[in-house]
Amino acid sequence: MAEFENTKFIGATDDPWQLFSNNGQDYTIMNPIGYGASSIVYAAKFNGKDDRKESMCAVKVINVDNFNRHTLELLRRELQLLSLSKHSQVLRVRGMWMDGPKLHIATRLMKAGSVQSILRDAYPHGFDETVIATILKQALLGLQYLHSNGFVHRDFKAGNLLVDENGTVLVGDLGVASNLNEHDGSTKSHHPASIPPHLGRRQSFVGTPCWMAPEVVERKRYDAKADIWSFGITALELSLGHPPKAKLPPVTILMKTIHEESPTLEQNQVNSKSYSYSDGMKRVVDWCLRKDPNQRPTASELLASPWFTNKAKKPSYLVSTILDGLAPLTERIEAKQNHTPHMTRSDSFGWDFTMMTHNSNGMNSVDRRRQLLNHSYGESTIIDKEEEEGIGGAEEDSNSSESDPKPLTPPTIPTALPITERENIPEQEHLNKRYTDNTNKRKSLKTKFNKVMNKIK
Repeated sequence: MAEFENTKFIGATDDPWQLFSNNGQDYTIMNPIGYGASSIVYAAKFNGKDDRKESMCAVKVINVDNFNRHTLELLRRELQLLSLSKHSQVLRVRGMWMDGPKLHIATRLMKAGSVQSILRDAYPHGFDETVIATILKQALLGLQYLHSNGFVHRDFKAGNLLVDENGTVLVGDLGVASNLNEHDGSTKSHHPASIPPHLGRRQSFVGTPCWMAPEVVERKRYDAKADIWSFGITALELSLGHPPKAKLPPVTILMKTIHEESPTLEQNQVNSKSYSYSDGMKRVVDWCLRKDPNQRPTASELLASPWFTNKAKKPSYLVSTILDGLAPLTERIEAKQNHTPHMTRSDSFGWDFTMMTHNSNGMNSVDRRRQLLNHSYGESTIIDKEEEEGIGGAEEDSNSSESDPKPLTPPTIPTALPITERENIPEQEHLNKRYTDNTNKRKSLKTKFNKVMNKIK
């Protein structure tokens, strides 16, 4: 995988927010504000240096003790991208340290939480059109920045859009982001005009079912236009309060994505209890949700569209509309915990960091289908072709017996197993095997992560 350190990022902006330290003793960890499959996000205080005023921040704590090599590679990719990217609409890593097997990642605290959490807590039937345009324009600027630098987010949704108390919206959770340049070994600076969003293509089954583009589901080659499809689905999510087909099983969602017509804003409005939307917004959504990715717009083309130029307001508009009167994130979380005392991590809230599930060593096609059967609509799936080809993981066993399940092949998509067959599926083996010497592994990880942080300018 090409490293990011030597790449000059196109469209980088000044970063007025301070970098925190890589020393855990400089932080006071407070209450949790979000959960993921293998992580917890806490509010925290950075105590500062040289008598500077303490700063509130968010600290994501990840137990890496049982991560396999491919998972660690995904994590390293996220950290490098988030620490080196400087854009006003992309969340940046500002401190990082290891404490035993736990990796701590400090970022700016987005005090209103994710857009998805705001929908759930205060606007279950969706936002009005101006609010939607204002949120999406900021997010689109973040996508434009990523695409211009050859990256695809691959999991764009309201749960990964974070909102601050001043109305700023940041694109976060880039753990499954992919560098379209990495296969050609490019680490040089690029000119914006020479970086089309189709610079490279991937073939990984990555994302969250409701937001997955058809070409991703079919495991065809895809590029930044897959993010544009997810962007269109997110627009529908913000208008209805949840994405289309949210109540269906994930496998059914994938089937319908392939075989049915694209969802439309008109279909959403049939179920809308609050708002009506303009023809301009309908055209933008339809443009993003064209089945043929070549017919979808780029992020730059969307930003230049009349709907965004006419409808989107300044970030402060969100303060006077959806944030005014909204309880602080910590209070909303506490209220939810008190209301649901037996809440589990699957009931993610607050920052809604992606719950990533990836194809790991020893996972066969039945295991992959089982993943999909067990997913909720908001969880991300990673069945990555890079891993299947031996980058960070094991290849399929070519000596497997004839009785072994046949691997999924494109363009076939996973289908539901009969109940009787499901009952006979053996328990999935522990996929994230420890290295022989966990102590040496943690030392190696700490060295790598510190090297990343030392590269931050």
